[in-house]
Amino acid sequence: MFANIAFSKTDVEALTKERQMQLAKALQGDAIAQWYLGVTYYNGYGVDVNYEEAAKWLALASKQGVHEAQLILAYMYTKGEGVKIDNNKAISLFLPSANDGDVGAQYNLGVIYYNGKGVKQDYVNALKWFTLAAIKDDENALFMLGTMYQEGIGVEKDRYAAKQFYGKSCHDKDSEACKRFWVLENEDAQRFLSSKN
Repeated sequence: MFANIAFSKTDVEALTKERQMQLAKALQGDAIAQWYLGVTYYNGYGVDVNYEEAAKWLALASKQGVHEAQLILAYMYTKGEGVKIDNNKAISLFLPSANDGDVGAQYNLGVIYYNGKGVKQDYVNALKWFTLAAIKDDENALFMLGTMYQEGIGVEKDRYAAKQFYGKSCHDKDSEACKRFWVLENEDAQRFLSSKN
């Protein structure tokens, strides 16, 4: 989600100065400064990665409605980074952004409901959130929809729909989506050839 990058000594000095300025603002309740500190500690920008410190600042910014902070904190709750895994909290943090159309939040809600870890497994909600993300061509959501239709998970089995979703998700010939697409395509070709004989 957020990549760690290397910094030069000059960069670290600049980041330290910026972090000190943002800390003063964050302590005064500035939500953007709190978000900045959360991201800084989450990614290790000029500091060691510290998920606990990141969670502290992101929680403060989240309470003030900073969507970006809510998304990162929600993700942290799904992975147990600096906080205990709590998918109910993750859902409550993902929902505002998902309802505003954020594809990542929609996909992650789908995953939570699909897996049902720490929450009631709910394929109807999983299908809803994966579909909303897939409408915006999210490859992961398209793949999950393909899986649900191929296996008949929460929906009636539909090979054609599964193949369509896998095909839209297939952008790397070695991806699981492409492999599944070609398995279904070859099975369909074999059926067609058998029907001709």
